[in-house]
Amino acid sequence: MRFTVRFIAWGNRLFSPDPFHWVMFQPILYTFLWAGLIRIAFGDAQAPIPFEVISPWLYSAWIVVGGISAPLGLLSWYLIVKSKRQYSSLLGVYFRLGADMGMFLFLLSFHLARIKCNLCGELETTVFSRYLTGAVLTYIVILLVRDVWAIVSVDVLARKLHKDA
Repeated sequence: MRFTVRFIAWGNRLFSPDPFHWVMFQPILYTFLWAGLIRIAFGDAQAPIPFEVISPWLYSAWIVVGGISAPLGLLSWYLIVKSKRQYSSLLGVYFRLGADMGMFLFLLSFHLARIKCNLCGELETTVFSRYLTGAVLTYIVILLVRDVWAIVSVDVLARKLHKDA
C-alpha cells in the first residue's frame, strides 16, 4: 500500500494536482485551432489539404471533431476549476480527456492527410508546419497521459478510502 501512495505522489508531482499547472498553453492552443476551424468551415478560407485523399467523408468528420473538442475543453475547464458541485470536477476530467482525444484525432488526421498528399507527388512545401503539427501532437499525447493519470489516481484513492471505511 505504501508503494501505491508513493507512486501516486510521484505522479502528482509530475502532473501536478492543479488541473492547468504547466499546461496553460492548452486553452490558448485549442482556442486558436477552433478559430481557424470556424474560419475554414464558415468563412472564406479553405482547408489547407484535400482530405479526400484519405476518405470522402473525412473532411466532414474533421470539421465535427474539431468543432466539438475545443468547446468541450472549455467546458471541462469550467467544471474542474469553477464549479462547486460535488461530482463536477471528476466529470470535468472526463470531458477534458474527451476534448484532448478529439483534438489529437483532429490534428492526427490533418497530419496524415498532409503526409499522404506529399507521398502522392505534391511538392514538400509544408515541412515546417508538419513538424509544428508533430510537436503539438506530442504535447497532446502528454495531455492525454495527464488525463488518464488523473482518472486512475482518483480511482485508486477512492478504492483506498472505500476499503478503509
